Amino acid sequence: MVPPGRGRYASAMQPVPEDWERAVAVVAHPDDLEYGAASAVARWTGQGKQVSYVLVTRGEAGIAGLPPERCGPLREEEERRSAAVVGVSDVTFLSHADGQVEGAPPPIAPGAAAAAGPSAHADSGR
Repeated sequence: MVPPGRGRYASAMQPVPEDWERAVAVVAHPDDLEYGAASAVARWTGQGKQVSYVLVTRGEAGIAGLPPERCGPLREEEERRSAAVVGVSDVTFLSHADGQVEGAPPPIAPGAAAAAGPSAHADSGR
């Protein structure tokens, strides 16, 4: 067993700075953040930081055997509930077609979500 901090990539791992107050996390599908960053998001919102989510798709192609028109709303609701558990209330879906984003133009200009702030999202569900 490798002792903590002594693994192959230990020297490359650095703590994430926490000297900020607002963040926007952008991912392709519902549940992408839950599998990769939910514990960090919970830590940050617990510190009083404001975190917003932007999801490029509704994940409507994500459940085999469930038609997209039923799957999309189901996954959207699951994402909103999951976000609430970790302290995120601002969740925006850009509604690009799931499975068809590769090669598509960027859904938002780089930095646009951060510059606009959470209240600028028309589909934030509030």
